[in-house]
Amino acid sequence: SPLALLPVQQGEIIIAVANAPVSNVKNFEDQLKKELKKNTNSVLLTILDNNNQSKFIGAKIK
Repeated sequence: SPLALLPVQQGEIIIAVANAPVSNVKNFEDQLKKELKKNTNSVLLTILDNNNQSKFIGAKIK
């Protein structure tokens, strides 16, 4: 999966997909499916790192 290649480290948490908050794996999957239906080439992920800092990663999905 292309998402497996993202620079996300163990202990970091994905807190939003395309600026929509996610709180669990099901929310993440549902939001990602919505983005795929929009026929976009990439999606913005908001990640909370080990230092409680937010970082943003653009992920190519197609």
